[in-house]
Amino acid sequence: MRIAVIGAGKVGRGLALALAFHTAGLDVALGTRDPAAAPDGPVEAVGIGDALAGADTVVLAVTGTAVDGLLAEHGAALDGLLVVDATNRAGRPDGVLHNAGAVARHAPGARYARAFNSAGVELFGRPDPDGAAADLLFSADEADRAAVERLIGAAGLRPAYLGPASYADLDAALRLLVRLTAVSGRRHLGWRVVTE
Repeated sequence: MRIAVIGAGKVGRGLALALAFHTAGLDVALGTRDPAAAPDGPVEAVGIGDALAGADTVVLAVTGTAVDGLLAEHGAALDGLLVVDATNRAGRPDGVLHNAGAVARHAPGARYARAFNSAGVELFGRPDPDGAAADLLFSADEADRAAVERLIGAAGLRPAYLGPASYADLDAALRLLVRLTAVSGRRHLGWRVVTE
């Protein structure tokens, strides 16, 4: 499986490097507009077009304000690919944080999933802060569930499936996590689903 992580900020680097995608049998490319400015690491930064070439799965990890421009420029290259949206579009008047609509508009042939948005980036580098793996909430069509679960597992997290098109629920989970972080003053927070 070839993964193109688009975005070399905290989340993109965290997903491409600290998430250990590269040690789980996955071929990872870190795509950025300026590869020369990206920090050195075990995953080489390349241009976005080069990262998308040959990819099976694309993880969007750019800032929320960059999503529309990125999709307008590269939407055709996403045709037939699984796009995993890790971006949160904070500050939108309608309160929608996910990019399902933007992906559908600019890349109608892409398959959309939502993951890696409702956990702090600190958790990506250390997914088991108290000795047990944290859960990562995600949404995908049933046909793409296994592929997204593989990515989450490669990050050291346990997948917690919310079903298809549960994007508003993931937006709400992020809001709750932000509130918990503000109240507790702790940054290394995540979710754990307890089952009997």
